Amino acid sequence: MFNIRLLLAAGLLVIPGDSRAADDAGKAAPKEPKTLSAFPLGGERGTTLEVSVRGRHMDGTYAGWFECDDVEIRFLGLEEIRESEPDELVERDPQAKQTELAGHRARLQLRIREDAEVGLHRFRIVTPRGMSNALNFQVFSEPLVLEQEGVEHQTVQAPVVIAGTTKANGELDFYAFQAEAGEQFHFQTFASFPIYIPYSAEAELNLYAPTGSWFDPDRLLRLPWESRPLSWVPVLQSRRQGWGAQFAVFPKPTHRFRNAGRYLVSMGSFLGEGNPDFVYLLRIGTEPPDSSTVLGQPAHPDPADWLERDSGAYAQHGAFHKPLEPDRLKLLAARSVAPASGPGDAEAELETQGDTEHDRVISLLEEQEPNDTEGPEVSTAVLLTGTIDPPGDVDTYRFRVKAGEGLAFEVETPKAAPPQFNPWIWVSGPDGEQVFNNIHFEYGGDGDDVSKSTERKTVFTFQQDGVYRLQIRDLTSRRGGSDLVYRLMIRPTIPHVGRVEYVLGVKGRRLGPTTDRVNLEPGQSKTFTVVCDLEEGFEGGVAVSADNLPGSVRVLPATPAPYTTSLLKGAYYFPMGLESGNLGDLTRFRPVRKGVTMAFVADADAPATGMPQLVRLWAQPIAGDRTGTPLPLGRVPIMMLSTGQGAAAGEGKKEYEQ
Repeated sequence: MFNIRLLLAAGLLVIPGDSRAADDAGKAAPKEPKTLSAFPLGGERGTTLEVSVRGRHMDGTYAGWFECDDVEIRFLGLEEIRESEPDELVERDPQAKQTELAGHRARLQLRIREDAEVGLHRFRIVTPRGMSNALNFQVFSEPLVLEQEGVEHQTVQAPVVIAGTTKANGELDFYAFQAEAGEQFHFQTFASFPIYIPYSAEAELNLYAPTGSWFDPDRLLRLPWESRPLSWVPVLQSRRQGWGAQFAVFPKPTHRFRNAGRYLVSMGSFLGEGNPDFVYLLRIGTEPPDSSTVLGQPAHPDPADWLERDSGAYAQHGAFHKPLEPDRLKLLAARSVAPASGPGDAEAELETQGDTEHDRVISLLEEQEPNDTEGPEVSTAVLLTGTIDPPGDVDTYRFRVKAGEGLAFEVETPKAAPPQFNPWIWVSGPDGEQVFNNIHFEYGGDGDDVSKSTERKTVFTFQQDGVYRLQIRDLTSRRGGSDLVYRLMIRPTIPHVGRVEYVLGVKGRRLGPTTDRVNLEPGQSKTFTVVCDLEEGFEGGVAVSADNLPGSVRVLPATPAPYTTSLLKGAYYFPMGLESGNLGDLTRFRPVRKGVTMAFVADADAPATGMPQLVRLWAQPIAGDRTGTPLPLGRVPIMMLSTGQGAAAGEGKKEYEQ
C-alpha cells in the first residue's frame, strides 16, 4: 500500500513480542512458541482461505488448533524469516546495534463453516514445545478484500471488509469508494496492533474528499465524522494486560455524504507506528453494524468474564455500557450463599431461598420534567431512566431509608459514555447536607498526586432514618443532549462474589495474566493465583475446582506465591502507605480482594497429549458450613509434553480432508 512517511521529531520504536534481549545471542530464548500476528485477520462465512502466522520459537510446528469447531484448520508449512531492526532506530541513535531478529512464518489453511458464529475465534499453533499464545480470527458475513501492495488508492465497493497491514512507521493505507448524495456510510475497525498502553488508542481512521486545488490537483479535504471522537472500550480478555478498557478514537464512525462522488478513507496506527505485525480489518458499509456484521466481539463469550473493574487499577472506565438488568438482585444473589434458616435445617433452608430480599422486583421509572430541585419519591429497588438535557440539567429523586440500611447505586450510560458523559451523582441527607457522591480519588506518585474519576458503582450504609435526595447530572455544565441517557439503579446491597480472575503472576507492578495456556512436562507443576473480589460485605471464601483435565493432571491448593500480598493490596492503590478512595471508607468504591493459590500438577509418568484440551475452572462461594452455586472461572487450554523432547503427535482435533 502507498506509504506516507511522517516526520517525527522524537519517538519510541516499538518492536512487538519478545524484547530484543531475549533474542540476543547468549541469552536463553523462551521455550514456548509465541505468535505475533495472523494475516488476514478474518474471513467470510463459508469460505476457505490461507492465513500466514508470524511468530518466534515456532520451529517444529505441526498443527493449528481452534477452541471451537466453527473453523477447521490445516497446517501447510513453516518457513524461517530473519529481519533486521528498522533503519530509523539507527538513524536516531548512532550507537544502536543493528540486530537481526529470527522468527518463523506458518502457513495455515482455514475452512469457515457456513453456520459459523460471527465474531472472534481464538486459535493457536502447536509445536513440540507446546502450544502458543492465542490469536483472534474474525468471522464475518460480508465479502473479504485483501490490501493491494503498491496501490496509491485501492478502490473497493461497499459492503466490504478489508484486511490490511501497516508495515512501516507512518504508513497510511487509502481506500476509495463511491457514495450517492444523502447516503450514510458506517465504518468499523478491528486492529491487532501491539500497543499495550491503556490510555492510547490503536487504529485511527480519517475520511477525505479528493477536491483538488489550483496548486495541487491531488489535494484531499478532510471530512468530519458524525460520531463521538473518543470513547473507552473494553479490552478483549485474550489481550488483557491489567486493565479492562482503553481509549478508542472514533470507534464506530459514520458520515452522511451531501454530494455524490468518490471519497477516500485512510487507515493507520494512532501513534504512527507500524511493522509487519500491525494487522487490521476495516469494514465499510451503508448499513449500521448488527450482530451479523459487528467486528471485535467474541463469537463465544466466556461466561466467566464478569469484569466490572480493571484488574490492575480497579477503575470502571469501560463498564458504563454494562447493562443493568431488572433481575439484577437475583443475578447477584446467584453469586452468593443463601442464608441459613436455622442450625442444621438444610431442608427448610432450601424452601426459603426463594422468599428473600433478593427476590424483590426492580421497578422501572422514567423521569418526568421538571425535576431539577424536587423529584418523586422512589423505592430503594428501582431502575431510573432519564436524560441530561439541556446542558446543566439536574435530575432529582427522593428515597426513604432506615438507619443501618445499605444501598448500592449503579449507573449505565447506554449511548454517550465517559469521557463524553460523566454522570455525577450525589446524595443529600434530611438536613440538606451532602452525604456522599460517586467521585472517587486515589493518591499516586510520591503521595501528593490525586487522580479523580466518576464511578459506575457506589455502595453506602446510611446512619440515620429519613428521606434522602439524590441528584444526577453531567460533571460539567457544558454537556447535554439526547445522547446523555442514563439508567440509574438503586438497590439493596447483596453480599456476593464479584470478579473472579485467574492469573499466573504479576507483570512488574501490574496485575494481569502472564500467560493464557499451560504447557506441562511429566512431573512438572505450574502455579496460578485466583483473585476474588468480595463485593458489598461478602465475608465468606471461595473454593476452586477444575474439570475436563487430562487424566494425569490434578489441580491442588498451594502455599501463597511471593507476590500474593502485592497482588491483593495493589501496588497502584496504596502508594506511600496512603489508602485509596475516601479515607476510612475504602469499600464505598472498591471491594475486598482475596486470593487463592493453586497449582496444575502432572504425574511423573504423564503421557504426552499431542494437542491441547480446554480445562474448565470453577469458583464456589463458601460461607461458614454453606456453599453457593459453582461459578465459571474460565477456560484454560492445557497440553502435556514429552520429557525433554516436546510433544509427540497424539489424538486431538483432526485436520479436515481436502
